Amino acid sequence: MGFIRGFALVIISVLLFVFLLATGFFITVSSSLSYDNVQPKISLIATEIIQEQIGEITIVDTLTPYLKEYCNENSEVVQQFEGYVFVFPCDIITQGTESIVSYSVDYLVGDFYYKEYNCEFWNCFGESEIPLFLVSEKAKNYWGAWFFKAFLISLILSAGAILLSKRKSRGFTLTGVLVIFSSLIVLQLSKIGAFVAKLVLFPISSALSEETSQNILADVIVLFFSNSNTIFVWMFVIGLVLIVAGIILRLFRVGFKVSAFFKKIESKNEGKIKESKVVKEVKVEKPKKK
Repeated sequence: MGFIRGFALVIISVLLFVFLLATGFFITVSSSLSYDNVQPKISLIATEIIQEQIGEITIVDTLTPYLKEYCNENSEVVQQFEGYVFVFPCDIITQGTESIVSYSVDYLVGDFYYKEYNCEFWNCFGESEIPLFLVSEKAKNYWGAWFFKAFLISLILSAGAILLSKRKSRGFTLTGVLVIFSSLIVLQLSKIGAFVAKLVLFPISSALSEETSQNILADVIVLFFSNSNTIFVWMFVIGLVLIVAGIILRLFRVGFKVSAFFKKIESKNEGKIKESKVVKEVKVEKPKKK
């Protein structure tokens, strides 16, 4: 029975370590793909698309004629450039070239991030030459869903490891150690995932100029794991809490044993004292005269 318990504990520990790594990876990517993190990096890509694929002058020259009559009766202009559909408020157009170009970049970034991609996540690669869905809200939600699945499985495996441990304090300590080791790997995700991410994001570089595409690619790769330090701290602290919990349980167990030991000694001493008193009482008791 002990061998079976030990073997099952080893299997569960290995699985727990794997799912803890998966949990750390998924939450790192999902949290890193928030709009606040994505916006500065994708702005670089959007700027290049507007400057080199569309042309700033083309946008301004196309929109300016709308100010004469169209904007007198309408509040916005819908215009398509190189396959990208923009909606320009007439107020922006009246402010001139700088405002138009700035708005174009922001609009393109928002369109990339919040666009409703009508495709399964991995099938979206064939939908566009530039797979910017990888840094979209769709991707954030996709990795977030996997995080919750991995996290739930990790909780179940952690409970299994604790229950299978002969001493529950060791189960808490074991789980804490595994969490800490996982957090150390999560801390290195930006380095470990750079090669894989570069392969996945390589198609983006085909849409950019050779001079800056590598720099932008590097920024996007870093973006995927920009929150790895924060996730590392959270996981490391959780691991420490579990280890401390195991130590406290162990100390309580030892404390109870020490307390029971002293109580046992005290009860023996009390028994001896009572016996000695009885003996003394018997000895001092005088025989009654007839």
